[in-house]
Amino acid sequence: MDEKQEILQTYEDMERAGFMLHLSGSISRRTQDDSFYFAGNEMRGTPLDVNAIRKVRIKRPEGRLSIHAMIYRNREDIGAIALTRQCYASALGVIGRDTLPAVNEAGERVKIRIAPFTIPGSDAQRSHIYRIVGKDASFLVTANEGVYILGESCEDLLTKARMLEGFAASYLMELCSTDVAFGVVHGFDSIKTEGGIIYSERDTPARVKLIHERIYADNPRARAVVHNVSEAAKTVSRLGIQPDLIYDDMVGLSTLQRTLFGYDDGVYCFGNDPEDAGFVTDSAERALVAQIAAVRSGSLYSISKRDARRMKRMV
Repeated sequence: MDEKQEILQTYEDMERAGFMLHLSGSISRRTQDDSFYFAGNEMRGTPLDVNAIRKVRIKRPEGRLSIHAMIYRNREDIGAIALTRQCYASALGVIGRDTLPAVNEAGERVKIRIAPFTIPGSDAQRSHIYRIVGKDASFLVTANEGVYILGESCEDLLTKARMLEGFAASYLMELCSTDVAFGVVHGFDSIKTEGGIIYSERDTPARVKLIHERIYADNPRARAVVHNVSEAAKTVSRLGIQPDLIYDDMVGLSTLQRTLFGYDDGVYCFGNDPEDAGFVTDSAERALVAQIAAVRSGSLYSISKRDARRMKRMV
């Protein structure tokens, strides 16, 4: 398998494992000529293939590429890097902790350090990550963004991501009593056509139809609604709280502006088409699990409105 195919295979494996939500995240692999191959699909809905994998010089690229480059420049032992969006590990970055005790793959006690939130790809973020990566870190959690997994090879990335996700799920259960399953559960979805609204279920209740009708009336560009009745969605809908802007991908998707909660009824997520509504639903689901963990831990790191506006201008 050549280098590009190896990256593509790893990305697809990560996506199947639920670590690359709505086609966001990135993977890179060091080459032998002071460069690295980079696969980062920030264009939602665009299939990732070998033609989308770029070769980048390590010297000094811009944006999120600069984080990968900085790690390669300072860690000769690292051959591959992934920025994942895995649910439980990402939640560690929003519950108000700076370090977490853990055990690495060798059974040694280590600390997981949390990089404070800064604009992704900025000089400030590079500075924080530079200090945390050090000489031996295998992964680091970036608050309100995701998780950087560092490995000797692409195959190593998936193994470490799974190990970290298992640890994170156990940690959240012990610290925050957050035994919440991650995953969208469809209730009563719909699409809007020229002929009217088509519901996914024939027995859609009248009260639910009224909610769909209201969403389409208030949002003329909406063409699809996903009704998520997952454990996380129903729990937050019962708490009666306004969800916070937790992750950077929520800014790009305008997630909070495209969701509507019903008491004990989960969350209705809408978009310009079914795929777009699905992206919003995935983004919200990951954030809702983290919101529950933060509420139960007693502290929360969220993205300020000021930083959200700055990120919007950068898109």
